[in-house]
Amino acid sequence: MKLHTGRLFWPDVSGDVAGSDEPASGSTAFDVVIVGAGMSGMLCAYRLAKAGYGVLVVERDRVGAGSTAANTGLIQYMSDAGVHEYAKQIGKENAEIFYEWSHDAVDTLQDMISEVKEPDVRISESTDSLLVATDMKSRAYLKHEKTAQEALGFDVELFSQSELGAEHINGMAALSTSPDIALNPYAFVHRLAITARSTFNLKIMENCRFVSYRKNPAGGLSINLLLNGKRHRIWSPRLIVCTGYDTPRTMSRKLPLMEHYRTFVVVTEAIGSKKSLLPAMVWEKKDAYTYVRNTFDRRLMIGGLDEKGKTLSVDDAEKNQAKLMHFAASLLSDTTLKPPAYSYAAIFGESKDNLPYMGLDPASDDVLIIAGLGGNGTVYSVIGSDIALHWMRGRMPEGASLFKIDR
Repeated sequence: MKLHTGRLFWPDVSGDVAGSDEPASGSTAFDVVIVGAGMSGMLCAYRLAKAGYGVLVVERDRVGAGSTAANTGLIQYMSDAGVHEYAKQIGKENAEIFYEWSHDAVDTLQDMISEVKEPDVRISESTDSLLVATDMKSRAYLKHEKTAQEALGFDVELFSQSELGAEHINGMAALSTSPDIALNPYAFVHRLAITARSTFNLKIMENCRFVSYRKNPAGGLSINLLLNGKRHRIWSPRLIVCTGYDTPRTMSRKLPLMEHYRTFVVVTEAIGSKKSLLPAMVWEKKDAYTYVRNTFDRRLMIGGLDEKGKTLSVDDAEKNQAKLMHFAASLLSDTTLKPPAYSYAAIFGESKDNLPYMGLDPASDDVLIIAGLGGNGTVYSVIGSDIALHWMRGRMPEGASLFKIDR
């Protein structure tokens, strides 16, 4: 599946990239093989390798070249559906477990960023998020959500229309959430790979396609790979499939609630000022996938206008450029926008029940599937790495059943 089209921003502005190791074949040295070197795969690989496990990552392309390269880098504990919405769907207790886990995941991510970043390379910044209401229905929603999140002890605040106006943002109200993170996801994934390879003996095989696996009668898994047109077979006791939105056919049939969408992104020219245009990352309640954020070099990244579909054409890269610029202009008052410098489109996946798929393959307890579906995919991927760490240690964490594959 083609995951993006157009000129991508993050790969253009990122520094060092991770490399690949020599091919492995028939090795019994690995405690686990991870398929996919995007956000979810590298989070798992880093944490498992750090914990002392022998880890091999196989990637059909290059590290971070798939969805991660088009990831917007808005890291928020809040999902597209609020706590009070999930309470209606999965019950109040489960909704609170889910949100507390997501909240903790942002802290876990911040810890990992601190561990892998170089002092002179900026890959993240702590920030607040503003969920803006532009109509009465959305404003009422924000009030309900503020009450639900305050009950969990979260740091939330409701801003009025006049308070938003003072920040040059048009809206009737906004829910401010923190702590959140503005991230360069592409650079971060490569820093995870570089650090884990040099410090924790992680092995990575790029341009290596996962074909299939089978259980061995004597135990463990035979994992079939395709590298440079030649088949390789790796033995490992465990396998983690982290292929994101482009799940292998043998796995995708097990994810019946998964749907694919096209999303669109514009990144403007730099504003040439030391001061950022926005006080926080901003997204709109009326359309949860319409957002605008600062980049670290004083540009605006604007995205959204999602539509259902799993294919991309060259024309999609600039399809909604004008509409996205108009959205940003209508949201930001007294602001002159710079013209677009980057424009692209990407495929992402979400589930019909707004919960990611992250659990054991129904066909084998030795295989874990992590598909961080939804607009909050990076946070879900951190949760997936929590699950992976517990699974390798012989037990599943509380709440993991919410995301099970055969739900």
